[in-house]
Amino acid sequence: MSKVIALIPAKANSRRLKSKNIQDLAGKPLFYYSLRIAQFASVIDDIILSSDSSDILNEGQEFGVSTILRPAELSNDYATNMRV
Repeated sequence: MSKVIALIPAKANSRRLKSKNIQDLAGKPLFYYSLRIAQFASVIDDIILSSDSSDILNEGQEFGVSTILRPAELSNDYATNMRV
């Protein structure tokens, strides 16, 4: 059987709002809510938080998910998570 992996991309900075993914929203960083939805989904076997920020990745580990440090060339405004 195939394993279902949820990939949560969380860039350190966006054009409009610096550090938006670690901004506090009701006591949790913004990316936390994507992680929680994935944790509640019974079809997901593993969750991976991908970011160019060690701060985001460290916080993600506190929520019990796997993390991957993205290189700068995959963390710009034109990078995607899809292969064409």
